[in-house]
Amino acid sequence: MAKRNLNAIEGQLLNAQTGLLANTPTADTVLFNITGSVRILEISGVVKTTAMQAQATGILLKVTVDALAATDICAVLDATGDTVGTSYNITGTLGDALVASAVGVKIGQAGPVDIDPITSAILELENAGAANNGQTFWNVLYQACSPGARMLAAF
Repeated sequence: MAKRNLNAIEGQLLNAQTGLLANTPTADTVLFNITGSVRILEISGVVKTTAMQAQATGILLKVTVDALAATDICAVLDATGDTVGTSYNITGTLGDALVASAVGVKIGQAGPVDIDPITSAILELENAGAANNGQTFWNVLYQACSPGARMLAAF
């Protein structure tokens, strides 16, 4: 019987989802661990069971490649008081703010984000404001750009 290769095939479209992020701390939170070269076609989050508190909460997504300096893949979004069901996504243009959309609606990502580490990378959520009890869930659609490339949820 032939062994099955469970590694991603170059060019394959894949999906990864986090568990429920129980709160939005002021420390950076790793959402996904990345191995190999990947192209993010869409990343989105949603406020799940607990709304963001009515206090200063500025969130953004960033990538750290090979434990070097982080690169913001979007600018800060003021998420203060966002309600359950609010969707978040990036435009695909570095420097554009994370986008918040009405409950049940989100804007598609216009351009991909390529991540090409020598060994590994992480995709993180940063809260530039106060710690918050808001709960979020994150999903990423990506393409493997090298054999065995993958994004795995950190929790």
